[in-house]
This record gives sequence, C-alpha cells and structure tokens, in this order.
Amino acid sequence: MHWTPPAVSNPPRGVIQILNVVHAVLTKPASPGWIDTAICTFSRILKRREHVVYLRDHLTHLGKNKSRQLVDLRAAVERAFPLRDATTEKSPYT
Repeated sequence: MHWTPPAVSNPPRGVIQILNVVHAVLTKPASPGWIDTAICTFSRILKRREHVVYLRDHLTHLGKNKSRQLVDLRAAVERAFPLRDATTEKSPYT
C-alpha cells in the first residue's frame, strides 16, 4: 500500500517536485555519494523556507519507517538546511 501525503489546503509551490525527489532517492539503492547528490538536488528546488519546512516534516513523517537510508537523509537535510525558529512555521501534518 502506498503512503499518500495528507491533504493540505494550500501546499507550497514545488511540493510535488520535493516529494518526487524524496521518492527517487529512497527507492534507489544507496550508492557512494548519494547523500551529496540528494542535498545538491534539494538545494536547487528548495526556493523558500516553507519548502524546507515541508521537506523536513515529510521526512519526519516517513521516519516511522526507520530505514537507515531515511535516517541518514533526514540528518543530512537538517545539517544542510537548518531552521532556527522552525516552531513558528505551520506543519502540514498538524
């Protein structure tokens, strides 16, 4: 059964592209440098702060999976795209 993201009344622009990249990264076998490639791709598509918030929330939501690849990706995203006051942003999952 496929996971579907919750309905969001006004999803940020670029959300579909973000979800496609996450899916592509997590469905391919990990290769050397895969995290660097993923971060480079995200740096091109994450144009606004709300994109970063959405990506981080999405990876946290997927975190129930607990795969090593997902854990590594989530940690890399948190390092590459830090949010100082993330609590002020509204999560699409709440």
